[in-house]
Amino acid sequence: MRRRTVAIALALAVGGSGVFVAPAVPALAEDTTTSSSSTSSLQSQLDAANEKLDELSTQVASAGESLNDTKYQLQQTEQQIEDTKSQIQENEQKLSEARETLSKRVSADYKAGKTSFLSIILNASNWDDFLSRVYYADKVSESDAAAIKEVNDLQSSLEEKKASLEKDQQEQEQLQSQQEQQVSDLKAKQSEQQDYVNSLSSELQAAIKKQQEEEIAKQKAEAAAQQAAAKAQAEAAAKATSSSSSSSSSSNSSSNSSSSSKSNSGSKSNSGSSSNSGSSSGSNTNVSGGGGLTASQRSTIISAAYSQLGVPYVWAGSTPGVGLDCSGLTQYAYACAGISIPHSAAGQYGMSSHKSKSEWLPGDLVFWIGGVASGSGNHVAIYLGNNKIIHANGTLVTVSTLSSSYTTGGTPNA
Repeated sequence: MRRRTVAIALALAVGGSGVFVAPAVPALAEDTTTSSSSTSSLQSQLDAANEKLDELSTQVASAGESLNDTKYQLQQTEQQIEDTKSQIQENEQKLSEARETLSKRVSADYKAGKTSFLSIILNASNWDDFLSRVYYADKVSESDAAAIKEVNDLQSSLEEKKASLEKDQQEQEQLQSQQEQQVSDLKAKQSEQQDYVNSLSSELQAAIKKQQEEEIAKQKAEAAAQQAAAKAQAEAAAKATSSSSSSSSSSNSSSNSSSSSKSNSGSKSNSGSSSNSGSSSGSNTNVSGGGGLTASQRSTIISAAYSQLGVPYVWAGSTPGVGLDCSGLTQYAYACAGISIPHSAAGQYGMSSHKSKSEWLPGDLVFWIGGVASGSGNHVAIYLGNNKIIHANGTLVTVSTLSSSYTTGGTPNA
């Protein structure tokens, strides 16, 4: 009966006063909206800058590959030129030997008195003319003439090939120079774009940090209002409970007085009245905030949880101000209120007295029942009232709107 009275009083306090509707914080809300818009704009700029950087990087890679191909072709051309030079030198040696052989033969003929060769030599305008005269004069064997002609033809071919290769070499060197400049220019643009991306990234990180700080400040401001509301709720509940107890005591006293006036054993009736009065005062000795927690404990739990806003989520974390996971946060907050609970969402779930969502009070534990039931991802949070929770959400400690996934909650039976 006493619990029911307290519950009714709490319900009246919540329903009648609407104390858990956090007061508006216009300046913070406006700042947060502005920061969000700035962050969104910076993110769009960063995305576009990264896209351009990717394009430049692709161009640098493509130009670099073209330069590599040109360098390779130039190396091949240079090698061919060296090979051709070697062939020319070998051919010149053959030609020199053929000329020497021919000269010796001419000299021998001259010594033998064949003066016609002297005439050929004296009348020849150049070496080719000399060969022609010798050939047509039938003074040199046909095979010697053919050998010399073959060497001469090869020499001409090699010289032409060398000239062509040297032209290719010159063009390739020019192309290589152009491509090296192109790669250098593209790399400069790439570096400039990278600096721009880094600058935007730094701005974005600063904007995100500012947004988070503003959000935390907003949440702390709301927390202060909610804590004040929680205190007001507890006081209203205590007042309602006190009024109810006083009414009950007054009713019992009236009844006993009436009985005393109608009976000759008045002293026994008065004793009964004293007993009833004691019973009524007993219900007032430990005014709780509902569900086994005092209003002070609930306020302490919420304050402790809010003190960890922005602390990073760390799996199995239990160090306040450094890193907490979901059950680590709730364990810490309850410990601040003098209540020991295990560092386990499933463990906290198992030791809690569960009640319907309409009966949840600020400071209660609320559970993601799907995760707890299946064992695939237990999660626990602290209910703040006004459909809000505070929890370590996998990124950091933050305030969130209560989702439909949280279907059960209550107070640990510590």
